[in-house]
Amino acid sequence: NNVGHGYLNGFGAVELGNSTVTGDLYLDANDTLALDGTISIGGITHLTALGELTLASNSTLTGQGDTLTLESFAGSIIQAAGSEIHATHATATVVLRASDSVELVHLDAGASGSVLIEAASGAVTMSNASAQTITAGSLLIVAHAGVDAALVVSSIAVKAGGDIQLDATGDLAIDQVAIDGVSGAGLQSLRGGVIEVTQSGSAATLVVNSLIQTLNTGTITLTSTATDSVIHLNAGLSAQYGNIALTAGQAVEVVSSDASPTDLASLITNLAELTITAAEGLNFVTSAGVFAAGVISRHSSAGALRIV
Repeated sequence: NNVGHGYLNGFGAVELGNSTVTGDLYLDANDTLALDGTISIGGITHLTALGELTLASNSTLTGQGDTLTLESFAGSIIQAAGSEIHATHATATVVLRASDSVELVHLDAGASGSVLIEAASGAVTMSNASAQTITAGSLLIVAHAGVDAALVVSSIAVKAGGDIQLDATGDLAIDQVAIDGVSGAGLQSLRGGVIEVTQSGSAATLVVNSLIQTLNTGTITLTSTATDSVIHLNAGLSAQYGNIALTAGQAVEVVSSDASPTDLASLITNLAELTITAAEGLNFVTSAGVFAAGVISRHSSAGALRIV
């Protein structure tokens, strides 16, 4: 236990067990850093390791300050099963940076918190089991390889080299996000991976405010599972040679106006099939949700359009 601030430097491998610090904690390990126990930091949390940074099974790290940073300069950040990370400040900023991969189980930054996850040469992955999620107001993920995550967030942006697979609960906006000097927009798979977003929750809305894009034969699949759910397109989708499928319980909506009708062919671009499945089908609406004019068309080189 420590009253006040802690500034520690470990010249080898470091293990931090049950701890309570009332102020800030800055801990740098020149080898690996293992967190094993119940650890509570009253102020800023800044933990770095030259090697792997791990959170042991059933351990809990709680940061009460406005920033919580975990960084591995030459390894991965790994959460073992049953472990949890909590940032309890009302507007917390959580930053996880690893030179390799980030493997998460449970990260909670609160409904107004911001989370940045960077995996410079690896992937961002986590369990999709019940109660194992990333919770935040905004989330930005940058990964060299793929991303596979379960989410309860308001807005998200992802840039990845491989597949992007997101399982979201509640309303979600795919948007522009900037955290800790890093910015991103939409969902981008830079090497033609699959992009899949599955949303659950009664009356949930999946809003696309920034471009969703993959290359080559990568596909895009957006699914909102509740019977009263809506997919709302305020920005485009581009899949090059891959199929695009949009499925919502109630409707798929495209933002348009009577004065300047949106053309589906310019909003959704791919050379393969486009399938839209919803009880009300495809609706063109204004930004206020009022029905508007629109153009349903496909470029001559595009694949089939199906509205089910």
